[in-house]
Amino acid sequence: MRRDVLAKSYGNPKEAYEAIRGMLGSLDDPYTRFLDPREFKEMQIDTSGELSGVGIQLSLDKETKELVVVSPIDGSPADRAGVLAGDLIIEIDNKPIREMQPDDAAKMMRGEPGSQVSITIAREGEEPFDLTLTREIIEISSVRSRMLEPGYAYLRIAQFRGNTGEEFAEELQELLNQEADLKGLVLDLRNNPGGVLQASVSVVDAFI
Repeated sequence: MRRDVLAKSYGNPKEAYEAIRGMLGSLDDPYTRFLDPREFKEMQIDTSGELSGVGIQLSLDKETKELVVVSPIDGSPADRAGVLAGDLIIEIDNKPIREMQPDDAAKMMRGEPGSQVSITIAREGEEPFDLTLTREIIEISSVRSRMLEPGYAYLRIAQFRGNTGEEFAEELQELLNQEADLKGLVLDLRNNPGGVLQASVSVVDAFI
């Protein structure tokens, strides 16, 4: 298949991008995908540690093609408004978004700080409802920690972003400053959508 794709001529980049997507799609691997320059730029924004938006992490349900909230970012406008993991986003500014890619929906929710965006949420057991959120600059801290009891600590990684490795090392050192002889550490990765591979490598390095 790779030879066939390389042997063809393409009239423009868009045709080539679609050919690459088709080739990678045949792998049926949810963790392998092609990013064109626009999508790659959006991903860099998502993993930079700072953005202007409402603070919702999304994924696409492959069976229903619905946009699912993976998690609201802690302390973000979405979090303060009560958006929950598992909620479905069905409209943005009164535009239906069924089968839209998460990156495209996230772009619609970004904008100038102080501007507003309306989202319609479907939640199990409730009628769909609207929320109007005010965008703001969100400095994303992907790591937080606390002591549970003497000898045992809790550390959560919300997403693997560009600065997660450094944040993790700082939080771990702070825990060790509080309790030099840790007996156990709960590492919480629930609702973590993934992110930058090198950041996850840095976290593993801290243990190894």
